[in-house]
Amino acid sequence: MKELLLFVTIVTFASCSNDDSSVPENNIIDENEIPLEQLKGKIKSETTSNSVTTYYYGKNGYLSKLKFSNDEGYQNSAEFFYDGDKIIGRKLYEGVLLYRDESYTYSGNLIIKYNNERRNNYMIYSYDDEENLIQMERFDEGKMYQREEYKHLNGNVSELVLIREGSVWSTSKFKYDDKLHPLNTAYPSAYLKTILVGNNNMIENNSSPIHLEYNSSGLLIKKIKDGEEIIYQYY
Repeated sequence: MKELLLFVTIVTFASCSNDDSSVPENNIIDENEIPLEQLKGKIKSETTSNSVTTYYYGKNGYLSKLKFSNDEGYQNSAEFFYDGDKIIGRKLYEGVLLYRDESYTYSGNLIIKYNNERRNNYMIYSYDDEENLIQMERFDEGKMYQREEYKHLNGNVSELVLIREGSVWSTSKFKYDDKLHPLNTAYPSAYLKTILVGNNNMIENNSSPIHLEYNSSGLLIKKIKDGEEIIYQYY
């Protein structure tokens, strides 16, 4: 199974749909909305051997835009929309073409539903009494086709069970270090729960080790997993 962090960036950018519509280029925010001194320590970019993902922040101090590009000329971006500190929507673009329009429904301070406004698919989230995400159900055309169940340890997802057609397809177990995850200050906590980002950085995925390197401030600057290297930069 892919490492959990990929859920928020590469996976969503790489999965284009055919429901494109043209939007003006100036609909995309192109810079941070708060002074750089207020962004100190927040993630600025992730770089691999052939791609770069850049992070921009809004007035509330949370992520307002992601911009992704690779060596093949593929360029995508995502805009985030807020009600105060709550993410209520996200739009994904390929170039200047809108290909996904998403909304989020809350119960109190927790996200309980994700909805793709341009297609009839959605996800339902369930939590325990300590507000840990314990289940996510995926629906397409009103029919549930997949369920994920989670266990937690020290603020991180320690186990993921994938269920399809009533049977367990896979079980993944994870281990973490004690350093702050790069995305921990980029998104509100309610959204972090839905993309399975906890307090710390994963160092083992189903007994497969992940090599991590940090700077003197304890920020993650390099990750090597399955031969792929990711470099992190900060504001």
